[in-house]
Amino acid sequence: MPRAAWWWAAVGFGSVAWVFLTPYYSPPHVLGGVGCVVAAVLAASFGGRRAPVAPRPGLLLTFAVLGLVPAVVLLFPVGPQAVFLVLASGLVLSALRLRGSAALARGATFVGTMGLAQAGVLLIYDRFLADQHTAVVLSWFDQGLLGLLGHPVSAVGEQLIVGTHRGAVSVTPSWGQLALPYGLVIACGVLVTCALARGTKKMWGPGAAGLALLFVYLLARRFFLLLFALPADHGAVFWNQSITAITLLPFFFLGGLFVGLEPGHMSARIARLLRPTTSRGAKLMLAVAFVGTFAWGAFLHLAIPGPPNVGSVCFDEAHGEWSSTRPPLDKDWYGRSSVYNFASLYDWLSHYREVVRLDEPFTPYVLEGCGILVLGMPSELYSVEEIDAIKTYVASGGALLVVADHTNVFGTTTVLNEVLAPFGVSLNTDATYELTTQGLSSFTPPRLTAHPTVSGIGRFQFLTSCTINTPWWTWKPIMDAPLLAAPADYATDHYFPQPGTVASLSATFGVFCQMAAVPYGRGRVIVFSDSTVFSSFCLHMDAYPELMLGILAFLSHENPRFPYRVLAGAVAGSCTFLVLLWLISFGGAQHFLRILVVGCAGVAASVGVSWWANAVYYPMPEPEVLPRYVHFDTRYSSGVISSHPVLPTPEQGVRFETLFVWTQRAGAVPRQTEGPERAVPGTPYVIIDPIGEISDKDLATLSEHVESGGALVVLAAEEGEAAFYESLGYYFGLELERDDDGMLWTGEGVVHERPDPEVPLTLSVAQRGYGLAILVSNAHLFSNAHLGSTFTVPSPWQMRLYQLVYYLFEELTDAAAEARHPTRSEEDE
Repeated sequence: MPRAAWWWAAVGFGSVAWVFLTPYYSPPHVLGGVGCVVAAVLAASFGGRRAPVAPRPGLLLTFAVLGLVPAVVLLFPVGPQAVFLVLASGLVLSALRLRGSAALARGATFVGTMGLAQAGVLLIYDRFLADQHTAVVLSWFDQGLLGLLGHPVSAVGEQLIVGTHRGAVSVTPSWGQLALPYGLVIACGVLVTCALARGTKKMWGPGAAGLALLFVYLLARRFFLLLFALPADHGAVFWNQSITAITLLPFFFLGGLFVGLEPGHMSARIARLLRPTTSRGAKLMLAVAFVGTFAWGAFLHLAIPGPPNVGSVCFDEAHGEWSSTRPPLDKDWYGRSSVYNFASLYDWLSHYREVVRLDEPFTPYVLEGCGILVLGMPSELYSVEEIDAIKTYVASGGALLVVADHTNVFGTTTVLNEVLAPFGVSLNTDATYELTTQGLSSFTPPRLTAHPTVSGIGRFQFLTSCTINTPWWTWKPIMDAPLLAAPADYATDHYFPQPGTVASLSATFGVFCQMAAVPYGRGRVIVFSDSTVFSSFCLHMDAYPELMLGILAFLSHENPRFPYRVLAGAVAGSCTFLVLLWLISFGGAQHFLRILVVGCAGVAASVGVSWWANAVYYPMPEPEVLPRYVHFDTRYSSGVISSHPVLPTPEQGVRFETLFVWTQRAGAVPRQTEGPERAVPGTPYVIIDPIGEISDKDLATLSEHVESGGALVVLAAEEGEAAFYESLGYYFGLELERDDDGMLWTGEGVVHERPDPEVPLTLSVAQRGYGLAILVSNAHLFSNAHLGSTFTVPSPWQMRLYQLVYYLFEELTDAAAEARHPTRSEEDE
């Protein structure tokens, strides 16, 4: 097999590895990606097996790479981790010069160098191009070829309507169908290989031929996959990892046939990558590269705040009533409308800032004194004067929070897009789904590069999101993959696509922005695409409270007076231009590896500084007036409390969302709490159907919490394991018994209450110190199976259960709190 073929195989396997190591269209498949990387290293080793042994790499380069390994593993995704570890392995083998390892060291160095360059390309793609999907230029290509094949085709907006033997099929041509990110990766691999094979001065001929061949190949590949997908009207062939990898590999065979390399020079130029740098110009460019990548990191991740924004949080009540803050969440009104609103959000934020309602058209006078203007699902158009007033308000330092939703439900997308136009942002009329399952999508922030608005959340579950179009210079706190964006279907209720059509060829897929943060003048704009998560029936679940507090922290500052971010972007762009110009004109390929390593160091340093600075600048807000919390344990409870509508399996436990939300009707703020050490003193701490063995530390913490005036509420299942209850009871001097209602505690000072004689539920109440320990028998009566959903209009039997909930969390655990706490004069006596 010719040596050039081995090098092309190395480029192919190294490039295709990114299909498995990146999450654009499927979750990363580490085993497949690592297998491709290993195959690439072996192929490159065969390609350079006859070359003489290379000199040892410079010590500074070797130690720099090895020193960066912990930072890369901590900060970077799995793909860059893999190629950087391969590069480090190649340098170590080159330094040790073990017998028979020269070819392997050379192969690992080549694959690691090419992989780092490809990782840089993907970083640029992620930040600036990944959320651009519609490709109108491809529709011209489709119309011509499909017409030649006898398919009637017509264009309607961004879509093509294609006639097939099964009927008309709507197709949205997209860059995802072209496999654009992997095309960019392959293009980078081709250019790096041409530079090492021919040098930077002679690389442009074969490089241009390779890029032209790649463009034609990607077009042809997409068209044949489209022909295959048209009969079923399903786009899975475009995002399946195996199909993508298999259909990309033939390009490298064609590259070996039509793009000439000089494999005899490859090994020598790879060896030159490792030589120490001696020229002053090279050292200066390394410094410029570090400054440039550091500046890029600051531009992307650092959000320096300006003066504080201390005005009121103002909710718009003048442009529709779909998500009003007015309907009270009380004990008298039930049903969907009672909880599908922003009433709880309004009440909860009142503990952090002054909140007001705006009931009149917006003017500069009306917006005076407003710190954060909230536009939540407006359904009535804003006038031109109102839009100008909002624009002026933000430019002069105000904050704007826009909360949208899927498709164009109730016309809100149309209304909000007019408001958002001056800020360069627009909402799409689509609905999002997880790509591979077509279920609800979720988002987990990156470890250290998260925007301040999302740095305090864990896994975030979307419910009814749309996607957002943004300018390239905005922050995109939630931009995730792999997602599927299905266009609105106006023939269905609420415009969601019909079941079974979510993954049709009219949908786009890949990376999408679902929350944008836009600096504008002295003010800031947040656009969030899922209003449901802030509705009263799920506001306090999952990570939704932390998201709102992160938004509040970010919008509580104006932009800085000095344009730090503009300066960082200018420095980054200038340094990048200088380094590229020097590499092409003067530096040669021999300095390429050092530039990449220094770039990694700059990015790592910038990420670390940005993470630290953002944490200092944007601490999680603390309430000015402490709410009356009810803590729901997540460490030991088996009861499920989640906004995710999919029913759990029996192993996941029973759902208790209605109980959770009904504490809001009792005037409390429920919190999902990981462990009793996080509970606010003097508040109820609820454990639902506990499992596992409680630790001595948590027992001591619960005891201290109760004795200092809090309440422990344990909801026991009839079939629950007794060990947990016995451990708790023993710590509080109680014994466990069972009767017809379920588990009971007995012992000194225990009072057994049956608040409703018609309901088989008994409360074992024991005062310990200044607080209460309460065991609730037959706790499944408080599950959704008995209480109904949060949208339920209750039956008389359910109203009896509701009254028990209110008694437990309003009268028993809260109204007696003051009586359990002695006054200072009583303590003195």
